[in-house]
Amino acid sequence: MFERLGRVLKLGIAAFPAEPSKVEDADAYIAAVNERYTSDAYHSLSIEGYSVSEELIERVKSGQWSPETNENDKKQTGAMAAKGYQLAFAEVVKSVRSVLDGADAATVAEEDHLKWFRSMFEPSVAAGLLKPERLAGYRQHLLFITNSGHAPTAWESLPDAKETFSNACTPRRILV
Repeated sequence: MFERLGRVLKLGIAAFPAEPSKVEDADAYIAAVNERYTSDAYHSLSIEGYSVSEELIERVKSGQWSPETNENDKKQTGAMAAKGYQLAFAEVVKSVRSVLDGADAATVAEEDHLKWFRSMFEPSVAAGLLKPERLAGYRQHLLFITNSGHAPTAWESLPDAKETFSNACTPRRILV
């Protein structure tokens, strides 16, 4: 059985290129990522059940949304989610830039993923909707994606799933 599994693994690994393709123009790549921001934010936040529009996302992105000075803005959970998405997106772009500049992708993901998570929820902490300690570690509540057959990993399993993901991203010799 293990011999057969080893042959299957070798075939599967052979299907992938030895090295990922190199991005020739990192600035153009980052510009293309940033170009997709509004659409990506809209779709990502909508499937998580937030009531957002592309106009709201642009308002947040441009700094026209201000929960500190506008009481209506403070009450808009969709806008807070959009602001968190914007902050997390900016952190992810920094991480992508680091990889494009030669950093190891697995190491960057390992070191930066909690920054992405914390950035996503900073506006809710600032507005007093979440306690700061909720940003320590991983989410500790159920998560559903609206109208989706996919269920995200249960919060109790996240540390193990993260470790498995990190291990899968780290190159190592496969014994077959």
